[in-house]
Amino acid sequence: SVCDDDPRTIAQRRADALGALAAGGQTLACGCGNEDCPGTQDRPTSAVLIHVVASAESMGTGVDAHRNGEDPPPPPIDRRNLFAPVERPAEPDPPPKAPPALLLGGPLIPAPMLAELIAAGATVKPVRHPGPDSAPEPKYRPSTALDEFVRCRDMTCRWPGCDRPAEFCDLDHAIAYALGGPTHPSNLRCLCRKHHLIKTFHGWRDRQHADGTIDWLSP
Repeated sequence: SVCDDDPRTIAQRRADALGALAAGGQTLACGCGNEDCPGTQDRPTSAVLIHVVASAESMGTGVDAHRNGEDPPPPPIDRRNLFAPVERPAEPDPPPKAPPALLLGGPLIPAPMLAELIAAGATVKPVRHPGPDSAPEPKYRPSTALDEFVRCRDMTCRWPGCDRPAEFCDLDHAIAYALGGPTHPSNLRCLCRKHHLIKTFHGWRDRQHADGTIDWLSP
């Protein structure tokens, strides 16, 4: 949906396209500024906030110019030596690939694409593991840091088979706070509103372990 006059690189277009898709768009608006370009028509847009979980190793990966089709042109061929014997140097082992990033409740994002998003201005905010021996928080509602950690750890609703993204879920105490359950990662998990109510009122039981894994027992 963009013309040849669009000034953005392929990497920048890809990053902008991801934002357009997240906002419910079907096309990428052209950035050429030409009045007669059909791709510059105004379309309704909304602010986009995409949560991506990635390791420090993934964020340190550079943009892959080869994947973007932005490699420099090959050197000219010396046709006088086309049939001369060539000794090819041994190819080095490829560098290890960084793990992909994850959209909360969504697909994988390759590390080079994550680098493109960061280069295009994505905000990077560290999420720290509080540690298994950390003290419980004193209040029922977890702090912002603890809330972010649990959502990034769980990724989705923890009910078996539910893929509701964690950002749209409730944070539930496995052992009720009123019964002495701590506000701690080992006692918190993400449940969508539907499964939160089912767990509370329909006889389901569960046991959550210190690492956050859960055993569910049906009624």
